[in-house]
Amino acid sequence: MFFVCIIKTPLIDYSEQLVRISSIGARDYTTKKFAYSAWLNAISTSLYRENYEFAEKYIDLASKLNQDKANYNFRMNLRYLDHLTKYLKTGDLDFMKPINNFISILEDIGDHAFAQNVKDEVKLLTHNKGKNDVDKNKYGVVGIREN
Repeated sequence: MFFVCIIKTPLIDYSEQLVRISSIGARDYTTKKFAYSAWLNAISTSLYRENYEFAEKYIDLASKLNQDKANYNFRMNLRYLDHLTKYLKTGDLDFMKPINNFISILEDIGDHAFAQNVKDEVKLLTHNKGKNDVDKNKYGVVGIREN
């Protein structure tokens, strides 16, 4: 499921094949959940590797997966990663407001552990940008938290 963290070669060369889950509307919940998780982890992995161009491409492709807009969890995590990518790439503080809103929503619904993980991830990625002392083998926690 989370194989993207161990692959050294960027997946963008294969992304059209990965995104194209034939008849996604006919796929069951579990198949979609794994596809969504894989894409979120590909984006997160790209951010930890400071490869923002790939993260942007993955975000663009992943946004095409949830055409029926039914999976709010995926959409919220994707937007969080999109804003984080834009902030890391540009340094524009306007992108931090939606990130802080996302954290506030997580806290408001009582998911304090995931909110703390997001805070820790944002701090790690923003404070250690360009530094080689970040453990690149530890990748973020992408929260697909559905029962």
